[in-house]
Amino acid sequence: MFVIDGILQRKGGENRRYSTLLWSLIVLFLLYPVMTKLGWARFWSLFLVAELLLAVYSVSEGTRSLKIAAALVTPAVLGELTFFFVESPETHWFAAISVGSFLAYVVFVVYKQSVFGKGRMTTDRVAGAISVYLLLGLLWALVYGVISATDPGAFKGLEVFSLEESGAQQDFIYFSFVTLTTLGYGDMSPVSQFAKTLAWFEAVFGQLFLGVTIARLVSLEIAHKEHPPADD
Repeated sequence: MFVIDGILQRKGGENRRYSTLLWSLIVLFLLYPVMTKLGWARFWSLFLVAELLLAVYSVSEGTRSLKIAAALVTPAVLGELTFFFVESPETHWFAAISVGSFLAYVVFVVYKQSVFGKGRMTTDRVAGAISVYLLLGLLWALVYGVISATDPGAFKGLEVFSLEESGAQQDFIYFSFVTLTTLGYGDMSPVSQFAKTLAWFEAVFGQLFLGVTIARLVSLEIAHKEHPPADD
């Protein structure tokens, strides 16, 4: 980790851990349509495993956070790989819960450090805030996948639901980000009361997240300009 940390630092010393996380997430999301075109959609889950391992680096600022991340990512990776090789309701639940738990921890740590940490606003901190936004969409997608696996009629517009699709989460990732951004195309919509509640909660949370995050980052920059450090 310390070797990678040195490689990914800017010439001026700025850490790039959140920028690395952001670009890896963008690549992860863009990979699926390419892999689907090639007929390799099922193997997208393996890239998700790689993303989980890379996410450990984004929260490895201290020994304590690194240990917690390692403890949470281990069952997440094992769960995703187990589901990849053995598709069953049990492995699906285990993968969704373990991956979701790890991503929730990453969201908490990255948001706390990048948005509410001390110091001025930097490009890397902005990248951290954007990464959290993308991870929130992925987290909600995991929950939607579990709901649909439990209740196949919970969503309208989902042509065929299978364990393989729930593992890839692509339909739910699409629905999650459409909801998070309040875009609302309407081609896929919640039907059950539980799914409806989670959907509107995600939409409200998405708007609050943007408002709070932008206000905080702007205030950090203003505070830095008004009271610059002595070494600036």
